[in-house]
Amino acid sequence: MAALLLEVATREQLGPIVMEPLSLPTAELTVAALIAERVRSQTARLTPAQQESAVRQALDAFARGAFLAIVDERRRTDPDELLIMNENSRVQFWRLMPLVGG
Repeated sequence: MAALLLEVATREQLGPIVMEPLSLPTAELTVAALIAERVRSQTARLTPAQQESAVRQALDAFARGAFLAIVDERRRTDPDELLIMNENSRVQFWRLMPLVGG
């Protein structure tokens, strides 16, 4: 499948929703690959080793539930789930804030 350019919404805790472009190498990818592409796009100025470390940290955070990945209005929890994206796909990443004392 061909490359795809999407707008991704990101929200950290109670901050504003920020829209940023994300270029994907293919329209078919797993949730883990989508997260990895997002991290690589945000860390483009780092060395490849630093980028891969950031990807591992992000995937670990996803596994711990530190952020949500919402694709086409549905929360995705399985990093191995295959996504088939198109130019109308909506991608959102929400960083969660722990409750005080929880």
